[in-house]
Amino acid sequence: MSRGDWVSVGVTLVAIYVAYRFGGGIAAIICGIVGGIILLMAMLYRKDRPHIATPPAKDSFNPIFKQEANPNTTVNVYPPSAPAPVIKPSFPKPSPNLRPLAPRSTWFRQPERNGAELFEDQEKHFASSIAGVVACFRNESSLERNVAGVRAVRGSISFLDEKEQEIGEGADACWVGGFCFEDFEVRKSNCLIVALLADDGTVLVPYPRVQRTEYGNVVTLDVTVLPRTPKSVEVHLLRGDDLLLVAQFDFKIEAGKILLTPHPVS
Repeated sequence: MSRGDWVSVGVTLVAIYVAYRFGGGIAAIICGIVGGIILLMAMLYRKDRPHIATPPAKDSFNPIFKQEANPNTTVNVYPPSAPAPVIKPSFPKPSPNLRPLAPRSTWFRQPERNGAELFEDQEKHFASSIAGVVACFRNESSLERNVAGVRAVRGSISFLDEKEQEIGEGADACWVGGFCFEDFEVRKSNCLIVALLADDGTVLVPYPRVQRTEYGNVVTLDVTVLPRTPKSVEVHLLRGDDLLLVAQFDFKIEAGKILLTPHPVS
């Protein structure tokens, strides 16, 4: 029973006493019956009424309290963009830029001793000078790329007939004023001795000969004789076994001189 029920019982008892005092026993009984009915109805009414629990007050600072996001809000989440690749500038490695110059018919002074190098005598100051022809090359500079000097360049010459067949076996050639090798700094030029012309019209080809002695290798100049006049000449410039340049020339003898005409490389 609740507190209100006890109050109703007390009121009913007081009413029965007053009714009995002033109205007699019947009035007291009637008063007790009415009070009991009222108490019973109050108890039944309270039993049938649903109990509504008062929710506890929420503390806005309670860490358990959560606020839900608006379900109608659309949030697009994109992955972070990858950083742009870093492209390192690439610079081509400097390399030689050998180019053929115009070939030149000239004269060579006879060596003072067998095996000595040949020197030019362009104005033929010596009556014994022999006619010859040189192919010249230059390591040209360039605004389009970096040019490097190259050392120890050797030349190899092949002589071809009308059928493009090689005459002889070919050999390394001699540089003017030197033997086997020459250096090409940027803008420097050197000339290769292609052939000599004897007084009887025989074509002579000077080449460096390496002889092994007890003191080491000795390089001397030697000469080979071509069995017939070539139709063309092919010059290869190499550093070691690396090919640097190929140049072709038409070969002709005219008025006691050897003439070379540049020919496109096929």
